[in-house]
Amino acid sequence: MEILNDRRCVWTALSFIVALSACGGGESDTTTEGTKAEATTTEGTKAEALKRKPAPGNPAPAPAPAPAPAPDGWQTIATEGQDFTAIGTVRYGADTSWVQMNLSGTGTCSNSFFGTDPIPGVVKSCQLSTVTASEPAPAPAPSITITATCGLANFSAEALQRINAYRAHGTSCGASGSFAPTTALSWNSKLISTATAHSVDMSKFNLTSHTGSDGTDPGQRISNAGYDWSTWGENIGWGFGSLQSMIDWWMSSPAHCANIMNPRFKDVGLACVPGTAGDTWSTYWTMDLAAPR
Repeated sequence: MEILNDRRCVWTALSFIVALSACGGGESDTTTEGTKAEATTTEGTKAEALKRKPAPGNPAPAPAPAPAPAPDGWQTIATEGQDFTAIGTVRYGADTSWVQMNLSGTGTCSNSFFGTDPIPGVVKSCQLSTVTASEPAPAPAPSITITATCGLANFSAEALQRINAYRAHGTSCGASGSFAPTTALSWNSKLISTATAHSVDMSKFNLTSHTGSDGTDPGQRISNAGYDWSTWGENIGWGFGSLQSMIDWWMSSPAHCANIMNPRFKDVGLACVPGTAGDTWSTYWTMDLAAPR
């Protein structure tokens, strides 16, 4: 199948995007249904006090009591715009509209940190699950380093937080359909390696395609990295200068959004490589997603 790319893609603010997915049964770029499109999915759709000494003669003030847990098992730890530190499941929102994520560290009670505004126009708060907080913290996962970051600070943590905030909340991907809340993705070193290699390849040869300079498609590159996949997907883009702008654009495009929200995917790799003097674009982005066999 011919993968259509720049002829049927959107150009905006010197930014260009293409998404692609495929599923098992071989390493070709043909979907199970053989759908031709600039983006296809497995199903074939486009797809976180100072202590003061009391004055002489004055009794020391009694310590403030700890916040009482809410009746529903959530404890407020921050209000809109405040930073917080938490280990466990944190939710952000108000009333009956919330988005949540698992966190071990610091965060900010804000739309930008959680990647979405669950209830526009309303002052929101952040709450920690008292059930999760009472349990021992899990052992930290092995550290995975992303080196191809275009020099962007906090690349790994911000990227995964934004991606998983969307997946935790659920969203509509326009023509690709609506997606219910689903499980979080995890960084995978083999997918990071695959994404990095393709971004380097695109920058080196000024490519704007899912097909590498050696003729390989994403499925072949993921297999070559040693990942035994049952399904895979790829988003690529050019010219975006920040994680937020890149991910927001992907989420605004039905096919790319569907790749990020696909509940079948379990692992993800991401890379951003700067362009060189002769390149058309200032940055080259690749996101590879997959599930093991």
